[in-house]
Amino acid sequence: MAILICGILDGIIEKPRKGTIAIAERGMTAVGFTLGNSACLEDETTIKQVRDQYKLINAGYFSAHTMAPLQFGNIVGNAEEVRRFLINATIQLKALMDKVKGKAEIIIQVSFDVQKAIVEISKSADISNKIAVGKAFFELSQKNKTSISQALKSKLSGHVADYVETAKVRETVILHNSYLVEKAKKELFDDALDEIVEKCDDFLIFNYVGPLPPYSFVSSEFNKGKFELINEARLALGLKEQCTFDEVKSSYREISLKVHPDKNEGEDKKMKELNEAYRIVTAYCNSVNESEYSFTKKAIEQSFVHY
Repeated sequence: MAILICGILDGIIEKPRKGTIAIAERGMTAVGFTLGNSACLEDETTIKQVRDQYKLINAGYFSAHTMAPLQFGNIVGNAEEVRRFLINATIQLKALMDKVKGKAEIIIQVSFDVQKAIVEISKSADISNKIAVGKAFFELSQKNKTSISQALKSKLSGHVADYVETAKVRETVILHNSYLVEKAKKELFDDALDEIVEKCDDFLIFNYVGPLPPYSFVSSEFNKGKFELINEARLALGLKEQCTFDEVKSSYREISLKVHPDKNEGEDKKMKELNEAYRIVTAYCNSVNESEYSFTKKAIEQSFVHY
């Protein structure tokens, strides 16, 4: 027997949903379901069935809980392995919970209606010339990608906590973005998106998927050791090995003023990295519950999360 973990919930779940298992540790609950064995994922038909069940379980819990959905395929042998994972990844998981609390993922994909796009291209290019059509199609794609990206960034910025740009999945797709949106702001997000869609040409197709569990915003930090993870975050914030939380907040504010997108021509990568470092350090500080915090390797490895 094996257990496929679908996601981690913030809090203790007393009564699991039908067909699922719930394993609690450190104030969190791992939810999933049992498999006959891990080898069952070698069969394509079975993989689809398991993946569908994985999505259903995440969707069912997501509606009422703060959830960090794990990437598909996290299989363990027994409940004790699940508990060890929750213990070893507590800091990472708590930081992730802080990031996704009260939020959902919404996917926006923009593609061409090919026939209508060709009509548009025919206004300026000889459509009997394949090279000319290809060039015109590329130019139309780049022009619309740039203008729509700018419009989305401008109109949606006040309603979005984070976003991920995904590589296009086929040639007619010019944009595929995932947005982390506060559930309470979903209507505002939708209204802002509607304004953008109304101003776009009719050869563009907008596809909207969500709200979903925040799959695209799952932390990639689970492979790092606790000390490595927290030490990198400390260095990103420019903190000494011994500091108070007031110093943590002060350093965050000082650096954020320098790297904020408003000061860096809209470049928000550094701000995202800073916010992630702040979440990790905050989770660590909350876990040790002291007035002054030590970031030495010994102190971090010996830390224990209090609830």
